[in-house]
Amino acid sequence: MFAYYLGLALRSLKRNVVLTVLMIAAIPLIFLIISWWKLDRAGEAYRRLVWASTVTWTMVINIYMGIYDVVLVALALLWTADMFYRQDNRLETSYPTFKLLVFLVLLLTWLTQPLARLTGFQIITPVLFVLAAFQLALAWKATPGLPATRLRFGLVSTPHQPEA
Repeated sequence: MFAYYLGLALRSLKRNVVLTVLMIAAIPLIFLIISWWKLDRAGEAYRRLVWASTVTWTMVINIYMGIYDVVLVALALLWTADMFYRQDNRLETSYPTFKLLVFLVLLLTWLTQPLARLTGFQIITPVLFVLAAFQLALAWKATPGLPATRLRFGLVSTPHQPEA
């Protein structure tokens, strides 16, 4: 019964929801465009993490994402995990956050459909949103020579360099 009334409320707010989704999607798209623009000047770690983030953002921004599409996120997770096992890794401090996000993605792929039937909301979408932002922040952190590493996402911080 609750799901029925929630569905009615969401249909009545359809126009506002669509505008909100478009505004939310514009923010990561801007950051992705900036990141893609820098692909030729960055190393392999940056490229892999930008592609991992791009694949994950595609799942978030996509109008329809079936649960079977989450298999594409597995590829993005593998690209991200690969960066933690490289010798020139600068991302050790972010590894616990990555493990938590992998755990949430794996857990929620099993729970999202029953919860979506009950509530009408895909619970995995916010987790994928955070994962995609995390991957993009890792890409910017992995390449300290790029000016964009001075930006902070709150998820990954760059070490403060004292001025001489």
